[in-house]
Amino acid sequence: MIRKGSQPVGWRTTDTEHRATGAVSGSMTTTGVLVANITKVDKKTSTVTFQGASESRDVVVTDPKQLALMKVGGQLEVTITGTLALSVEPLAAM
Repeated sequence: MIRKGSQPVGWRTTDTEHRATGAVSGSMTTTGVLVANITKVDKKTSTVTFQGASESRDVVVTDPKQLALMKVGGQLEVTITGTLALSVEPLAAM
C-alpha cells in the first residue's frame, strides 16, 4: 500500500495461535507489517529508494502504474503473513 507519510517507520508483528480441541495439533500465524519512507524515485530507471528504521534499499518497480503512485515523502506499507500447522500422531506398530 502506498500512502502519504504518517506512520512510524519500522517493523511490527502479531502472532495468533490456534489449538484444536482434543487433538495434538494446532497452528500459528504470524503477520508482519513493514513501513518505510520513500526517499527517492527515479522514473528513468524505475528505481525507488526506501528508508526503513535501520537501512535503506533501492528497489526496481516493474509495474508502471505502481511507480506512478510513488512520491518522495510518501510511505510504503507491506504486509507479510505466514502460517505454520502441526499435527502429531502416534507411530503405527510394526
